[in-house]
Amino acid sequence: MSMNNEYSATLYDVMTQFRSLKFVLVLVAVLCPLTGHSAKVSSCVWKPAIRYDVTYNHELSAADNKTGLTFIETKTPGDGAENQTVSCKCGGVSDSTGITDLTAVGSPLLAGSAGYGKLTERLDIDITGFGDNLNSSASQIAIDEYPTSLSNMQSIYGVTMTEGDGNVCSNITRTSRQFRWNAIEVKFLLTSPIFGVENIPSQIVAQYYACIYADTLCTLSDMQHVSDVWLRGSITAPLSCTINAGSVIDIDLGEINRPQFINKGQNPRGYTLRDVDISYHCDDPEARSTTDKILLTLSSDQGVVTDSNRLIAKMIGRDDIGVRMYDENNNNVVLDGSVSFPLTLDQDGNGHIKMTAAPVGTTDTPPAAGKFEGNVTVKMDIK
Repeated sequence: MSMNNEYSATLYDVMTQFRSLKFVLVLVAVLCPLTGHSAKVSSCVWKPAIRYDVTYNHELSAADNKTGLTFIETKTPGDGAENQTVSCKCGGVSDSTGITDLTAVGSPLLAGSAGYGKLTERLDIDITGFGDNLNSSASQIAIDEYPTSLSNMQSIYGVTMTEGDGNVCSNITRTSRQFRWNAIEVKFLLTSPIFGVENIPSQIVAQYYACIYADTLCTLSDMQHVSDVWLRGSITAPLSCTINAGSVIDIDLGEINRPQFINKGQNPRGYTLRDVDISYHCDDPEARSTTDKILLTLSSDQGVVTDSNRLIAKMIGRDDIGVRMYDENNNNVVLDGSVSFPLTLDQDGNGHIKMTAAPVGTTDTPPAAGKFEGNVTVKMDIK
């Protein structure tokens, strides 16, 4: 019996240990799912894409105005008063939960030179984006494809902020966290020399996409369109053209007798029109095929006679006499700078315009005897 009692005690101990072990295993099985519970952010709704505007104006030297030139405008924030916000459904999120943004950027520009988008006829452009600019992010996001598909956009992770410091969960309170995707860096490529001014019409050059997450990373497929950056401006280059080799064109109108002035505003009777030859030269070979962009105008330095339809140039210190000018077809020439003439250049970059001039009376009485003179400025502009 003593042996049986000892055996029974031993068996009891084993059973007790076995039950204890079983109890521990069950307890572990219950606790494990609780330790794996995660914070989730889903069904996020952003504001409609916000517009930001960047204006860029740059002047090239004559030496730089060559095909293949590249120049960079470093990080530039676009103008726009509004920031982006987001409202999400959240689960398991507390004030201490960290929430991070993922930013991607692309461009709708058509393909230009390799690695560039086409901006204008003479300019290609490569855009670099940045992370959330409210956090002054210096992290760059390259654009490698023009136009950019969402699947080929580069992306970066932004700053992690706790829900308590900037909430995004609409089921807790009104969301307060803000974002600002408005900055770009621009690299220009000159595809052909600029003749005067190359205007950059306002257009979208960068489009930002974003998503946010807590414990589970978001991906490109979760991205939503959050902002557009528009670019406008101009690139200018000096016009390398000269008029009359840079010298003054002197026109001697000769001597006229008072009785020759018969009618106000009309050429003197028997007067021979004086030739006015305006020669010009452009060094830039590009000008020879772009003459439609060059405007030549004539403008009286002293102004024009009030009732002359802008056709009579005033003289210095005289109000009874003026000068009229005519083109090679004997048409009147407007002398207040408001009308331009078409230009042509030969293969050497030379051209000229033939005109004529005559003095005319500006009152009903013939002008007083004496000397008269005036100045007319010939100007070439780029449109």
